[in-house]
Amino acid sequence: MNSTKNKKDDKQKDNTALGTATKSLPQVPEGFPLMDWLNGGNEKMIQQGYNDEYYKDIQTDNVNISRANNLQFAMLDGVEYAFYKAESGLQMGYMRFKPLQIKGIQHTKIKLMFVVLHGMFEVRTKNKSKHIEEFKIKAGDYLEVKANCRYNIQNCSKNVSILMVHRNYDSNS
Repeated sequence: MNSTKNKKDDKQKDNTALGTATKSLPQVPEGFPLMDWLNGGNEKMIQQGYNDEYYKDIQTDNVNISRANNLQFAMLDGVEYAFYKAESGLQMGYMRFKPLQIKGIQHTKIKLMFVVLHGMFEVRTKNKSKHIEEFKIKAGDYLEVKANCRYNIQNCSKNVSILMVHRNYDSNS
């Protein structure tokens, strides 16, 4: 009975400490420069929009926080990418497609995971047996493209469309 009470007290102390730490965070400025970029702006909007002490990257024993103002931008095959810096490399970020843009056929060496944040896409895959599959995905849908597959993604919208992407380098996948 006494050990149960001590566990409850310890848990309550942990929760209280976490609650106190959260209250001391500074106010986040108004506006969402990342959303502005996702909707068609340029990367300078993000870098200028997040420029105070609050937006520095953080690495501790428990967490790694990569801020939007430190996104790594690239243009590959006509598609705009913005990736977060992570301990294990650039693995998670965004792909911004122009209206009706086609990414072009790619061959995956690793598993790729996508979430449609905005818009609608058509995805075509081809496996080793050359069997072609076609799928439509829209906002909120999750897509996983397995390693060693050929795929193509097309924005089906007449507006900018956004995918969140995660590249899985885990050899067990």
